[in-house]
Amino acid sequence: MMEQDWNKAMVTYYGANDRLRLLMEECGELTQAANKILRYPDSHEARANLLEEMVDVSIMLEQVRTLFNYSDLEWGKMERYKVNRCKKRFFEDAGTKTDNVVIRKDCNDCEYHKIKGDEKCVKYLTDNGKPYMIFIKCANRESEG
Repeated sequence: MMEQDWNKAMVTYYGANDRLRLLMEECGELTQAANKILRYPDSHEARANLLEEMVDVSIMLEQVRTLFNYSDLEWGKMERYKVNRCKKRFFEDAGTKTDNVVIRKDCNDCEYHKIKGDEKCVKYLTDNGKPYMIFIKCANRESEG
């Protein structure tokens, strides 16, 4: 059976209420796993648990997606909308909410850009065809001196 067929079979067998309740349960477990990562960032066990809960939520999302017959087109359209909204918020907020992020819109080629001072280029993004350089100031360098 293909994955989509398995999802349909499980949704049919268990029903909508069960799948939605299980999705809520898995989201709660993911929340707990994320909290443990914050409490124990170096814990291999916490990292493994976070991965497990992320996958559980992903599986349940696919089953609920099947339950409500969301097409790949609908899903993709909403996903693109949400990602673009996150990007827009990032570009609006990054320069004003933190001193650790610098956005340069005049760079055309990340590979050849000269990095100066305590800035490190971490990502080259394109937003609506415009190149952006994202720099993060290294907080550790201030404390190294």
